[in-house]
Amino acid sequence: LKLAANIKPCLLQDHPRYGEVAERGLFIRDSQTDAPERSSFWDDEGSHLDFTNPHTVAWWQEGVTTQLLEMGIDSTWNDNNEYEVWDGEARCYGFGREIAIKHIRPVMPLLMMRASMEAQQRFAPQKRPYLISRSGCAGMQRYVQTWSGDNRTNWDTLRYNIRMGLGMSLSGLFNVGHDVGGFSGDKPEPELFVRWVQNGVMHPRFTIHSWNDDQTVNEAWMYPEITPAIRSAIELRYRLLPYLYTLLWQAHADDEPMLRPTFLDHQHDTQTFAECDDFLLGRDLLVASVVEPGARQRQLW
Repeated sequence: LKLAANIKPCLLQDHPRYGEVAERGLFIRDSQTDAPERSSFWDDEGSHLDFTNPHTVAWWQEGVTTQLLEMGIDSTWNDNNEYEVWDGEARCYGFGREIAIKHIRPVMPLLMMRASMEAQQRFAPQKRPYLISRSGCAGMQRYVQTWSGDNRTNWDTLRYNIRMGLGMSLSGLFNVGHDVGGFSGDKPEPELFVRWVQNGVMHPRFTIHSWNDDQTVNEAWMYPEITPAIRSAIELRYRLLPYLYTLLWQAHADDEPMLRPTFLDHQHDTQTFAECDDFLLGRDLLVASVVEPGARQRQLW
């Protein structure tokens, strides 16, 4: 069993270490008052850490190491890091040259995940670090795995996520996936859940993750009548792990997308440019998911 801790770059105003962090000047600062900026975060207000300040990075890495890694946590899940700071002119340290957050917002999650990765590397230099981040910008593929965010449970989402994943892969974000079964909404019906798992195991990131509106939780064993089908799909993924590992290395070394629209390798075949839900996993495995309710067969090209 491996554990990943969900960590966030914003401290709520009632956080037990808020005063300490504010006194040390590790937050982004309000453009008018020079106090820590305050923005809406979850059910309260909080202040965002300034990762352009090396002292913030050191404080963060010390916490990741002593509070997580030394306690047996294996990796970090860098979450809620969109940096939705209300004050666009709020001031960041800027590596010694002060800059407004509006000019550097997409870079902040990149700096956060890099700080987490460096902490993991120093703690276990013999291991290749595994990290997740919800947000980021160009270059995040060097540090983390990511996903499409909080999706909603329905058949349309299953189809749209396939296309979104292909777009992300073509954009250099090759280590991606989606919340299988949907993150929000009602729990998925059995047929939809089976199809989502069957599709999800063919993505670099496969995770069943939810916060359902009806207070249920998506789990592999949630419907006994389909558990054998779910087990079969997951077993297939385990058999494919050596192949997936090879694809991940090729993506890292040669910028080869892991998820590939069919036209990428068959551009001279005009039929591959037609709208469809097929894709290639690597160059050698065609994935043709079932994305419509009640379907028991589908056409392939």
